[in-house]
Amino acid sequence: MSDFMLVNGPNLILLGSREPDVYGATSLEDIVARCVELAGELGQSLVTWLSYAEHELLDRVQQAASDGIDFIILNPGAF
Repeated sequence: MSDFMLVNGPNLILLGSREPDVYGATSLEDIVARCVELAGELGQSLVTWLSYAEHELLDRVQQAASDGIDFIILNPGAF
């Protein structure tokens, strides 16, 4: 089993509500829930994290190894 972390960046919280005709109606919550579900189906662990502050995103990525995270998926949004 591997530990994955999905890091979501700025403005992604607006998915599903901001210009749904352009970006679709799926919310970030829906995407995260599906990713967690899929990871579980594959026998993997997935934690998620969101911040609007660039320095917090970088701090969290740097902390990941100390937390036992094996892989990071970066969904940068408006980063």
